[in-house]
Amino acid sequence: MKQRTAGIGKGGGVLLGGILVSFVVFAVFLTPGRALRIAKAASFNLAIDGFFEQGDEEAIPAFALQLPTPAPRSGDSGAGALVHAGITYPFQWKALADAPEGSRRPVSIELALELPAPIAPCLAMRVDAGPIAAGFQQHLLLRCASTVGVDAIWSDVQYVDLGRGEAGIRGLFEWPQGAVPGSGAARPMAVSAPGAMGVWQDPLSWNATAPEHDGAVERVRSLIGVLADTALSSYARHDSLLRMVDVDAFLRYYALLDLFHAADRHHAVLLDPERGRLRPLLMATAPCAGTDITDSTDVLRTMLMEDVAWRYRYEGYQQEAFRILHTDGFYEGEAHRLQRRLTPALRTDRRKVGMATADDPAEYPVNLGRAREEIRSLRRACMDRWDERAAAMTNTTGNGTDR
Repeated sequence: MKQRTAGIGKGGGVLLGGILVSFVVFAVFLTPGRALRIAKAASFNLAIDGFFEQGDEEAIPAFALQLPTPAPRSGDSGAGALVHAGITYPFQWKALADAPEGSRRPVSIELALELPAPIAPCLAMRVDAGPIAAGFQQHLLLRCASTVGVDAIWSDVQYVDLGRGEAGIRGLFEWPQGAVPGSGAARPMAVSAPGAMGVWQDPLSWNATAPEHDGAVERVRSLIGVLADTALSSYARHDSLLRMVDVDAFLRYYALLDLFHAADRHHAVLLDPERGRLRPLLMATAPCAGTDITDSTDVLRTMLMEDVAWRYRYEGYQQEAFRILHTDGFYEGEAHRLQRRLTPALRTDRRKVGMATADDPAEYPVNLGRAREEIRSLRRACMDRWDERAAAMTNTTGNGTDR
């Protein structure tokens, strides 16, 4: 008995020593406060969430992905299968370069289905393995966009079995990029390079989702030519914009982004084949931030806002969106419903990651409580700002200065 006790003590000492050394190393590179926060989150992830792994019927995966072993790395591609309700749907996949170096999570993948599957109304989608709170907020913004009349890609948040003993919450986003052969969207559209600044100044940053949709790119390049033509009078530019773009669709789009203080990382447009006009498609947004992150290089937005009548319509669309999303409670209600649906899966997702701080994209393992707190924090950032806006509107109306 004494030998066994001594052995346990020695092993525990080695383990404790390793933990202390690791903490010192992390503290040197990450600062002590941040290192302690990450270490605490990882400990809770292992010690507490493990109790919830068994017997939770609500956490059954919505579907399973059959991918090769070992796990795909950035740039890998190949064939796989999606299994839903016992039915197999083949697809082509490509691993995306979005997982930070040293991250414990899998890379996100783009997949192109050969046949429609009941989990999504699109053949091509991105299975996003990023921070849970960010995926939650992106999906919520896209849901809000569809509710207030802004064209947006399809999205959802589901519990996915990735095989190899891995399962967890993943954001699912329609992916009309066409990077995988045959994955182009079945509609005429064009998209810009991700994260490109000043896309309305660079025709080469745009591409079609499929070869037969080159007409959308041609229309975009014609529009860029109009925006760049300094010799045009304001009247001529006004008439050109009316012929080339759906002005009201763009005004609704900008009104929604400004209401959320959000930025579209991709610029995408749909071409109405009957009217020959472009309209925006919301693809991906940054999480709701505390400061305005409007792209000041967006030439189209600037020109639309210079027109007094169009600016007034923009303000009306923003007021309408504010009433639906905040005053009528759509945003808060949808957020609560989504969080309740995700909670059982959050307990069993042992590979969930979060962000160290709001201004630091570094990822670290989080437990159930921390994941839910990050989701609540993002939600409250919007709600608090909208409450301030509502109070300011009330005061303005009370002073008789409202329009």
